[in-house]
Amino acid sequence: MSEYNRGPELASDEGLREAVRHMLMRDGYEFNEHAAVRDYRIDFVAWKPDGTDHVVITLTAGTADLAMVGRNLALLGRYREEQSPNARAWVIAKDFTSGAWDAAKACPDLTLKWYQVSVSIVDAQRSTVEA
Repeated sequence: MSEYNRGPELASDEGLREAVRHMLMRDGYEFNEHAAVRDYRIDFVAWKPDGTDHVVITLTAGTADLAMVGRNLALLGRYREEQSPNARAWVIAKDFTSGAWDAAKACPDLTLKWYQVSVSIVDAQRSTVEA
């Protein structure tokens, strides 16, 4: 694991997917989950409301490898052909193998993104909901 990203890992891809949904909404993106381009399934495709800034997003709660980055590049190529020639791509993961870093160098429009988990501990207050 890299020195930068030593925090806890999310337990599942679904947990990361939920966090990405919130981040995209917070940052003003509209998005489609499980989008398809020809025979490929994309985790997320996001865009700004004015139709610009298209991003093809692949994610994993664990470590992304060369195969995952290569898959994302294939998705980006197909998406550019069919939807938006100026689209870019993100791979979001806890960490990346050296092969993933090497593959990402081939495309300046692909960004590797780490996720970080923050936990706050607060005093509990009884709610009115009864179990």
